[in-house]
Amino acid sequence: MTDILMVEDSSDIAMLLCDFLRAKSYTVSEAGTGERALELLSATAQSLSFLTPSCGAATAKARAAAVWGFISAGN
Repeated sequence: MTDILMVEDSSDIAMLLCDFLRAKSYTVSEAGTGERALELLSATAQSLSFLTPSCGAATAKARAAAVWGFISAGN
Protein backbone atom coordinates (compact mmCIF):
# COMPACT_ATOMS: atom_id res chain seq x y z
CA MET A 1 0.00 0.00 0.00
CA THR A 2 1.17 3.53 -0.72
CA ASP A 3 2.30 5.86 2.05
CA ILE A 4 0.69 9.29 1.90
CA LEU A 5 1.93 12.61 3.22
CA MET A 6 -1.06 14.87 3.85
CA VAL A 7 -0.08 18.53 3.61
CA GLU A 8 -2.95 20.71 4.76
CA ASP A 9 -2.91 23.87 6.85
CA SER A 10 -6.47 23.38 8.09
CA SER A 11 -6.32 20.87 10.93
CA ASP A 12 -10.02 20.02 10.58
CA ILE A 13 -9.68 19.16 6.90
CA ALA A 14 -6.43 17.26 7.48
CA MET A 15 -8.02 15.20 10.25
CA LEU A 16 -11.03 14.34 8.09
CA LEU A 17 -8.92 13.34 5.10
CA CYS A 18 -6.38 11.40 7.15
CA ASP A 19 -9.10 9.48 8.98
CA PHE A 20 -10.72 8.59 5.65
CA LEU A 21 -7.43 7.42 4.12
CA ARG A 22 -6.45 5.43 7.20
CA ALA A 23 -9.84 3.72 7.12
CA LYS A 24 -8.92 2.65 3.57
CA SER A 25 -5.69 1.10 4.98
CA TYR A 26 -3.28 3.79 3.80
CA THR A 27 -0.38 4.85 5.99
CA VAL A 28 -0.71 8.61 6.40
CA SER A 29 1.71 11.19 7.79
CA GLU A 30 0.68 14.80 8.31
CA ALA A 31 2.35 18.17 7.74
CA GLY A 32 0.65 21.47 8.44
CA THR A 33 2.97 23.53 6.24
CA GLY A 34 4.87 23.13 3.01
CA GLU A 35 8.12 23.66 4.88
CA ARG A 36 7.34 20.76 7.24
CA ALA A 37 6.38 18.59 4.28
CA LEU A 38 9.73 19.27 2.63
CA GLU A 39 11.51 18.32 5.86
CA LEU A 40 9.62 15.02 6.06
CA LEU A 41 10.09 14.26 2.38
CA SER A 42 13.79 14.97 2.40
CA ALA A 43 14.20 12.33 5.09
CA THR A 44 11.93 9.65 3.61
CA ALA A 45 10.86 10.19 -0.01
CA GLN A 46 11.33 7.41 -2.52
CA SER A 47 8.69 8.51 -5.03
CA LEU A 48 6.24 11.37 -5.13
CA SER A 49 2.79 12.13 -6.47
CA PHE A 50 1.03 15.44 -6.03
CA LEU A 51 -2.51 16.51 -5.34
CA THR A 52 -2.27 20.26 -4.93
CA PRO A 53 -5.54 22.10 -5.43
CA SER A 54 -4.47 25.39 -3.87
CA CYS A 55 -1.08 26.13 -5.45
CA GLY A 56 -1.19 23.90 -8.51
CA ALA A 57 0.79 20.80 -9.32
CA ALA A 58 3.26 22.62 -11.56
CA THR A 59 4.25 25.00 -8.76
CA ALA A 60 4.58 22.18 -6.22
CA LYS A 61 6.63 20.03 -8.61
CA ALA A 62 8.92 22.94 -9.48
CA ARG A 63 9.56 23.62 -5.80
CA ALA A 64 10.23 19.94 -5.13
CA ALA A 65 12.52 19.71 -8.17
CA ALA A 66 14.54 22.61 -6.81
CA VAL A 67 15.06 20.67 -3.59
CA TRP A 68 15.69 17.16 -4.91
CA GLY A 69 16.63 17.63 -8.55
CA PHE A 70 15.43 14.15 -9.54
CA ILE A 71 11.82 15.29 -9.99
CA SER A 72 10.83 16.46 -13.44
CA ALA A 73 8.93 19.72 -13.04
CA GLY A 74 7.31 19.21 -16.44
CA ASN A 75 5.53 15.92 -15.67
